[in-house]
Amino acid sequence: MSGTAIIEIAARRKKAPAIQQPSEEALQRTVIAMLRWAAKPGVYFYAVPNGGQRNSIVAAKMKATGTVAGVPDIALVIDGCAHFLELKRERGGRLSDVQKAQHERIVAAGGIVATARGLDEALAILEDWGAIRKAGSGRDHQEEAS
Repeated sequence: MSGTAIIEIAARRKKAPAIQQPSEEALQRTVIAMLRWAAKPGVYFYAVPNGGQRNSIVAAKMKATGTVAGVPDIALVIDGCAHFLELKRERGGRLSDVQKAQHERIVAAGGIVATARGLDEALAILEDWGAIRKAGSGRDHQEEAS
């Protein structure tokens, strides 16, 4: 077989599919599930439902009732202090100019804001803030169930 034939055969082979990273929505579901499971007592949290596609009527209603573009994905109150966590994919996720401006406004008002790129960063931030139990500390999930 000639070198040209080998190159042609190689070119016809399908490339292995790229491993897709989780969407920001999937990441947020996982972080919320972790908070539900491992949040320390007294930590309050909720997701901010700003994402997704909406028609102009729904968007106008949301704006009229106080929805603000660029607000971080998850809000928490930890020891009386407001914390906000923006979630981005590990690769390719970037803050928009509107998000950057909102983060600056939150910090100016005395809140704490962080951006996590991927699950590991999100969990590390939540541990640093004292929102969740550190891995391996205290009772494990099975002990709580019994």
